[in-house]
Amino acid sequence: MDEPGWTLEEVCSPDLRLHLGRLSAWLRSDLNAPEWESILIAERLFLEPDRRLLLSADAIWTPAQYAERFAQHARAGYSWINLETIGLLNSALVTSIDLPRASTGLSRTQVLLSGPMRFVSDGPGWSLERYLRIEGASCRPS
Repeated sequence: MDEPGWTLEEVCSPDLRLHLGRLSAWLRSDLNAPEWESILIAERLFLEPDRRLLLSADAIWTPAQYAERFAQHARAGYSWINLETIGLLNSALVTSIDLPRASTGLSRTQVLLSGPMRFVSDGPGWSLERYLRIEGASCRPS
C-alpha cells in the first residue's frame, strides 16, 4: 500500500534521511507543526502527561549518528519501524524510533510515521519542557 506521493520502495527504504524528510513534510503539511532547527532521535521514548521523563544524553542521537543503526533495523526483518514525533525541545524535533518486539524475518520493513500525543500537540509549540529533560553530556562521538 503506497502513501500519497510515496512509493512502496521509498516507504520500505533503509535510508533514514528519506524517512525524516517524509516525516518533516507530513508534519508541516498535515499537522501544521511549529518550526524546528534540528532533529534528535531516541529509541522507544514514551511520555506520560503527568510525569517528567529524565533521559541520559547518551540515549539521544543526531540523524547522522543514528543512520547506520536505522539501516540495521530496516534490514533486520521487522514488519515495521515507527518514527514517532514526540515534540519540540530547545528548537529540536524529538523523534522516537519504535520497533516491534521481535523480527518476523520479512525482507521489507515498512516505515510508519506518527504525530505527537494529544497532550503535547495541544500545548504551546509542541513544547516538551514539562515532559522531558535530557541530562548529562553524551560520550558518543559526533
